[in-house]
Amino acid sequence: MPQHRTLLFVSLLFLLLGLTACVSLAEDITPPPGYQPPTAAPRTPTISAPVYPVLPPDPARGAPLYAQNCADCHGKTGLGDGPGAADLPNPPAPLGDPALARQAAPNDWYLMVTNGDLSNFMPPFSSLSVPERWDVIAYAYTLSTTPEEIARGQELYTANCSDCHGERGQGDGPKAGKLSTSPVDFTNQEYVGAHSAADLFTAVSEGVSGTEMHAFEALPEDDIWALTAFLRTLMFAKPTPESGLTETPEDAASPELTPTPLDAGSETPDDAAELAETGAVTITVISISGDALPTDVDVILRLYEGMTEVYTTAHSLPADGIIRVTDVPLQPDQFVFATFEHESVIYGSNIASTDEGLTTLNLTLSYYGRTDDLSALTAERLHIFFDFIGEDVLQVYALYIFSNESGRVLASGIPDEPAVIFTLPEGAENLVFDVGQSFDAVETEDGFGLLAVYPGQEPYQVLYSFDMPYEGHKA
Repeated sequence: MPQHRTLLFVSLLFLLLGLTACVSLAEDITPPPGYQPPTAAPRTPTISAPVYPVLPPDPARGAPLYAQNCADCHGKTGLGDGPGAADLPNPPAPLGDPALARQAAPNDWYLMVTNGDLSNFMPPFSSLSVPERWDVIAYAYTLSTTPEEIARGQELYTANCSDCHGERGQGDGPKAGKLSTSPVDFTNQEYVGAHSAADLFTAVSEGVSGTEMHAFEALPEDDIWALTAFLRTLMFAKPTPESGLTETPEDAASPELTPTPLDAGSETPDDAAELAETGAVTITVISISGDALPTDVDVILRLYEGMTEVYTTAHSLPADGIIRVTDVPLQPDQFVFATFEHESVIYGSNIASTDEGLTTLNLTLSYYGRTDDLSALTAERLHIFFDFIGEDVLQVYALYIFSNESGRVLASGIPDEPAVIFTLPEGAENLVFDVGQSFDAVETEDGFGLLAVYPGQEPYQVLYSFDMPYEGHKA
């Protein structure tokens, strides 16, 4: 194995001498019962997720995630009264209180779940995938309303809003074409993700300047809140009686896009050519680091309907980085992206969605030169916590927060060979590590490692824990 430089691990001696005043957060970040160290995920491209869901989030899928990850502190009904709340110095946020929930945009809660708030003893939940975070947020919103309030809101919407905004809130009502500005599409995840119920309340009660959206001054305050509660449901997956909450749309079984292996030049499924509509996709590969583009790779175009890959085709990467693919079976509600692998690093484009009548798409795929120099990383923060779990056993938790703003991907260039190694002290046992969806990780002889760290402006988080023998006993 090649010699690797490792990230600095704070020794147990330093931990005990320098951090004895640190408050233990073991109650917050201990993995749930039965949790096992994650296995290496399929090596899929790292594609920067937008701060809104790609597919409609599903409260039904979010309910068990909330019970497992949130209810201990926030409580089953979201009132901040979970069994673990009494052990915290600050009370957990009452997510089920309408006064709080109405002021929060989904984006705000997503960033809180993603980044955590250690000042208030909330850890980041990088163990949840991006779609799972949105699902649990969707469920959290259901805690601050009732079916009766939503039903009342739907009645009000039909009577007052559907002529412009459409029956399903898509901005396509019978009067929409006569307006000088397009009505808001309440199924547009980017729009609704950025607006709180309080924002919508203001728009309904005061109108929107510069548009035909007038103030509904005759509506009582409770009715407007009911209307905003219904509008929030339009961003969720479609309701169904069988699920009790919602169901995933037929063409969106899961937002996670995991490509399957493909031989160059093949297409799936066999009957893809029978699809009625075809279009053209242009893939532009750009070298962000200034390195010459690799020309010995195949760029793979992938089409998904929900979780199902319905079409793939491979094309050699030309020196100018521009690939034009014709006769692509584009259908509404698909998700399209491109990938290629070079020096054991997988690169991915943006994810584009298809609409009715769409015949052309443009994808941009960023390529970064590779480096194995650890100076590409910038360490931002290191949090270390510990807990005595037995008379002679100390449990140690470490949360690294770091970034790669070098413009190059940090990788060894050797298949399954980690570029960054986290080494445990001698005597450490029971390693559990959580790298979320950002990395592929592998265990090593004395710790674990990350296979690749992609460049970007946002910091990464790596959380792990282990046990150490301790002969000093708990004071």
